[in-house]
Amino acid sequence: MTINNWGSDDPIEATRGGLAQSTYAKGDILYASAANTLSKLTIGNDDEVLTLASGVPSWAAASGAGAGWVPLVGFTASSSANINFDSTYITSTYDVYAIQIFNMKPASNMDFELEVSPDNGSTMRTSGYDSECFRGASSTTVTNTGAIQLTSSDVEADTSTGHGIFTLFIANAADAALKTAVFGFGGYWSIEGSAAEQCITTFGVYDTAEAHNYIRIQADSGNLNEGEFYLYGLTNT
Repeated sequence: MTINNWGSDDPIEATRGGLAQSTYAKGDILYASAANTLSKLTIGNDDEVLTLASGVPSWAAASGAGAGWVPLVGFTASSSANINFDSTYITSTYDVYAIQIFNMKPASNMDFELEVSPDNGSTMRTSGYDSECFRGASSTTVTNTGAIQLTSSDVEADTSTGHGIFTLFIANAADAALKTAVFGFGGYWSIEGSAAEQCITTFGVYDTAEAHNYIRIQADSGNLNEGEFYLYGLTNT
């Protein structure tokens, strides 16, 4: 005597109209792994995307041209000596990085600059740069060989007017055959002219071809009192 499949403890086969599965977990997805065969793909991790691998669905980290800018990490300054992006984030995965800075304010009137390191911060490059920062309000260009100059004429530390907004692009950081280059633009209030508004553009390089895996943003003296700093990477595929 043959027991009907509807009364059996076994899952109904896919070729008989069933799903061939006896248990499910939250997030499971059914797919055809072969002709007339249903399989179960378990849930992936947060921020992963569904893709194909060897012709079947799978979960993978978002990457490639379709991903665009990939958010990597964010920091908030609070009387901080500096903000550092280390080798966890500065890798050969990305040809170009972007740093978005909001509400940056020093503890006292001072300027900001960027330094790089080839050994995850153990040795900061404090010389050998070729950098110019153009300040729009006074049509003044400030040069710096000790760091990449990000602002000039002192960012105002006043609570109501001292906040700066900037976008920085860093190219070739992890490429030992090219010079690390930085281009940026932004605006802030400075102490010049009794808290005058300033627009700046800046460009600079570490003037030796060298791979870097660490980027530091700091005041030229004192601390970063406030500010939000977000790092993004643009994949090289």
